[in-house]
Amino acid sequence: MSTLAKHLTFIELVKDFEIRPIRNARELRKAHRIVEGLMSKVGLSKDERDYLEVLSILVERYETRLAPLDELSRMPRCSPI
Repeated sequence: MSTLAKHLTFIELVKDFEIRPIRNARELRKAHRIVEGLMSKVGLSKDERDYLEVLSILVERYETRLAPLDELSRMPRCSPI
């Protein structure tokens, strides 16, 4: 999406990327591209702002679930007793 792109309706945005829980890295990458595209637009419509808000919540939810796993993988391993 460019800064000169036409305003999209909520339904048009959902047709491109459905509002559903993000379940894998591929979906996360696509969600990031859409979020970045919307954030780079000047003067978002109400539908675009609403969609951006909901998609951002889903991205945050997915990334928050991953963070504890990522932190655990960096923890030093304990030797068995």
